[in-house]
Amino acid sequence: MNKLLYRDTGRFYLGQTEEQAHYVFEFRKDAPKDLERSFLVDLERDRGYAGSALEVARDIKELFDSYWINTQQPKIAAVVEYLEKWEERDRYDALLAERSNLAARLEVVENELSNYTDEEIAEWSKEDEAHGETNTASAADAPPERGNAGMEAKA
Repeated sequence: MNKLLYRDTGRFYLGQTEEQAHYVFEFRKDAPKDLERSFLVDLERDRGYAGSALEVARDIKELFDSYWINTQQPKIAAVVEYLEKWEERDRYDALLAERSNLAARLEVVENELSNYTDEEIAEWSKEDEAHGETNTASAADAPPERGNAGMEAKA
């Protein structure tokens, strides 16, 4: 998947007194080798571009296009053109990665929830009702596969 790998700031030329923002892209393994992978932006003109690789590349291209002369213009234009060809596939891949991350996080939460017994949850619900609160989930809110898991762990 094509992505913006990172953005950092610093003085990237020997003796440079002004700081620049440094944007580094990572492309698919089959990307053309001559595609530029990093760009420097004058920190005063940098807007802390964020978003997809294509969005950031377009923002940098727009900035470079505003200069009278910039040797990076053709290079960022080539990057934008390349990323536009892959836009839908990159979005699809990003959604798959997000789904995988969310599934892993959900598994962690489910495992943590399984440590609580139905008796504990019922007791907390009674306490909440006595205090007029309704924030605590009941045992019925637990996932169906939970069953009495966790009772053995607490016993």
